[in-house]
Parts: sequence; C-alpha cells; structure tokens
Amino acid sequence: MNQTTKFALSSALVLCALALLGLPLLGCSNQPPITPTATKTPTLPPTPTPSPAATATPVPTATHTPEPTATATLTPAPTDTATPEPTSSLVQMGPDVNPLTGLRVDDEARLNRRPLAVKVPNYPPSARPQSGLSLADVVFEHEAEAALTRFTAIFLGNDVETLGPVRSMRLVDSEIVPIMRSMLVASGGHPAVKIRMTEGKPWAEGYTRIICPEQPFLGDGGALYRIDAPDKLFELTLYTNTADLWNVTAERGVNQRVDYDDMWVFSEVVPEDGVQATRLRITYRPDVTEVEYLYDPETNAYQRFDVGEPLVDALTDEQIAPTNVIVLYVNHVDTDILADEHDRDRPWYSVSIQLWGQGPGKLLRDGQVYDLTWIRENPQQEDDRLIFVDDQAEQIPLRPGTTWIQLVRLNGVVEIGN
Repeated sequence: MNQTTKFALSSALVLCALALLGLPLLGCSNQPPITPTATKTPTLPPTPTPSPAATATPVPTATHTPEPTATATLTPAPTDTATPEPTSSLVQMGPDVNPLTGLRVDDEARLNRRPLAVKVPNYPPSARPQSGLSLADVVFEHEAEAALTRFTAIFLGNDVETLGPVRSMRLVDSEIVPIMRSMLVASGGHPAVKIRMTEGKPWAEGYTRIICPEQPFLGDGGALYRIDAPDKLFELTLYTNTADLWNVTAERGVNQRVDYDDMWVFSEVVPEDGVQATRLRITYRPDVTEVEYLYDPETNAYQRFDVGEPLVDALTDEQIAPTNVIVLYVNHVDTDILADEHDRDRPWYSVSIQLWGQGPGKLLRDGQVYDLTWIRENPQQEDDRLIFVDDQAEQIPLRPGTTWIQLVRLNGVVEIGN
C-alpha cells in the first residue's frame, strides 16, 4: 500500500468517525465569524450512471509468520529468460515535465521559477474578454461574494505578454496560494480580508510572495500598469505580464523551482469506469453567473461559455477550452466581513471557502465523467497536497494539458450530462 493510499484511508476513516458522531455542517449566514469545521459530504448531483460508492479497504491484521524449517532442496538451474520492464500508463514526471500540466517543455528553465497566482475578474460582463487566461496551466474559479465569481489563474510553463484585468484578492487565496506554492498577484483587497488571510500565515511571512500595490504589502515593483481604456470601468484597467512579475519575484529572492511531491498524476490513457458526459453546467447565480463547458471531440477539450456566450481570450482571440474540468464541492461559510453593500436589502459578506479536509468532486476528461474525493489535510500549509482519488483511494490521472477547477458549494447547482 503506497503513502497516498495510507494517507487517504486514514483521512477517510477520521471523517467517517466524525460523521457518525453527527457533527453539524456549517451553513451560510450573515453572522459573526464561525470556527471552520471539516467539510461534510453532500448528496451529489447524479451522473448518467451511478458510480460505485467509496469503501474503505480493511487494514490487514498483523500475524506471526513462523520461521521456516531448513530442508535440503535442489536448486534448479536458472532459465535464461528476459525479465520484463515494469510499465505504467502514467506520465513519467521528469525535470522537463510541467508538474501542473504533465506536458514536456522545450526549455526546462521555464519550470525553474515560482508559479504565479493572478487574480482575474469574471464580473461584470465588461471584464470579458480577459487577456492571457488560455495560457494558464491551472485556473480556479470561486465565489467572491454576491454569488459572483472570480478566477485565480496559475502560470508556470508559459510566458504571457498581456495579462489581465488584475483584480483584488479573496480569502480563498490563502488556501490556493499554499497549495500551488505560488506568488499572489492582486490589485488590492478589503482591509479586513488582507489581515485575515495573511496575519500569522507562514506562506505570507514578510509579504515577499505578494505582489500588490496596497498596504501593508511591498508594492508591485512596477509590474502592474493601467491601460488607456475610456470605455472600461477604472477597476478593469489594471494589467501586467509574466516577465515583469517573475522579475519582481527574483528581486525578492523567492523565484525558484517548487516541489509538488507528485501532487497530480497524468495519463494519456482514458481511465476505466467513466460515464459518458459531454456537458457541464454550473449555476452560481441565475442569469448572472452561469458557467457551461461543452466537450469537443475534435480537440479533446471543453469549450467554455459564460451565460451562453463563448469565453474568448483577448490575447489569442480563441475560445477558452481546458483539457480537464474538475468540480470540487467545498464547504462555504459567510464571515463577519461586510464586503458588498450595494443591495440594502441583502448585504453580502466575504466567504470562507474551506478547501481543507476532504470532500466529493467530479473529473471531466475525454468526454467522460468520474467521481472523485479531494483530500487536503490542513489549511494554509504548503506541505499538504491537494489530491484527487477514486473509490480505491488511488490517485485519478488527469489528461496532460490545462485544468480548470470549479469550487462550488456543497449544495451547488451542477448539471452533468450529454
């Protein structure tokens, strides 16, 4: 049994014990801060054909093996046959393979730098088309507040000459940044959010890994700039590029290769036990934040739509189409930080997205959907991987390529089908 299996089994057994004790799941309310608890598995939206339920593999009982009695035996002459080399369908993660995509790079130096996590808006609609998103290795989409979403786009293997708009950070970035071992690039943030997500957090010590022009951070080092766009809202005019961001990272002495400890595995081979599914639809807020992915068999990728319109990269003028799409069901808890007062009848509070513990999810690749369990042991720790395992506690391979990860509420409106 490998370390991943042992870790996943022990996490699952602890979670099962908590569930048997009947611990309540935190809900969402506009109340003072609530102490986070481990996520709780909800009833998932059905896939076209149910997948088998996860079961724990029993730990073998230790038994005493008697010492063998020595007996004289004839040793047969060895047969001169070749021993077959072990084979695996998984991508072998050498130094020239991007650990976030499973793809080989022409220049290994591209991987000898720290990833960048850049905050990019997806609302209001005038924020679209964004520039550079198609060149991100990984993109997380999450609620900001008011059931509107924002991206945290992770860049490592590609250089991007025009990237933006760049917008403000959210509490969930204090989980995403340590998971990705990245820099955080943002225009600013709510004063209380900036304090809560960084104060006393090891990843934020000294603020060297935060590129942001606002206090109390160290500034942007000239990497962020405003474009001349009279037709755009002022907050949608801040842009950057990866060359300048990595220069600032190097000046601060933190631009080195990071070790993901084989956090994700990749394979060109389509895993077994998948169910055909060519369409994913997520409704964060009806008629405002509706996300859809449609599988294109010609490119083996998932074309992205927002409220029925293709999401296009302004840099390439091509539709966003990741190779893998992952849905993670995560506990969301409203905090006491009042973030949006535009609607007097319903003020909106900053939300804590508890991306630690474990929970259910879905992987879409190759026109198939797979049930998964996501596991991350502790909050805000870089030595904890975010891994995806099947019902045998084995890591589920992603297809080599880009991955978009959708963080949704435990009762999120998710439709998967054909």
